[in-house]
Amino acid sequence: MISERAKKRFYANADTSVDGCWIWKGQINDRGYGIFFANGKDKKAHRVSYEMHVGPIPEGLMVCHSCDNRPCVRPSHLFAGTAKDNSQDMARKGRSAKGGYCRMPGNKNPASKINYDDVQEIRRLYESAYEPTQKDLADQFGISQSQINRIIKREHWQHIPT
Repeated sequence: MISERAKKRFYANADTSVDGCWIWKGQINDRGYGIFFANGKDKKAHRVSYEMHVGPIPEGLMVCHSCDNRPCVRPSHLFAGTAKDNSQDMARKGRSAKGGYCRMPGNKNPASKINYDDVQEIRRLYESAYEPTQKDLADQFGISQSQINRIIKREHWQHIPT
């Protein structure tokens, strides 16, 4: 249960003036989710919003974003679901790093250090007359030599045509 005072603090940190997402203006964690201190604990702001507007989060479920916008706290953009529900929602929208719905997985992955074009360039350079070493390519693209090896052997990024 969230106190009226905590609710006022919550709304002071949420931009509810727009038709789309309500963007969290308070503290954001390293994964991009809003953080709200309530009842003596740091909680994810979207979970607090769900509890304030919808009710308790059912046991074993997570609060997912239908808008795919991590700082969003708009209750109509939130739904309770399992990790599988969340993954299937991501895949349907083509934003998962893996899975049949995503044509360029690494390009969709915010943690990826390289993209589709980099992979093609790595393979082109490695097969060229210049023939740089895998270590040279690793240094050039800012990834490990073992990653370069997996790219060249098509163990990673195998969906990208030659």
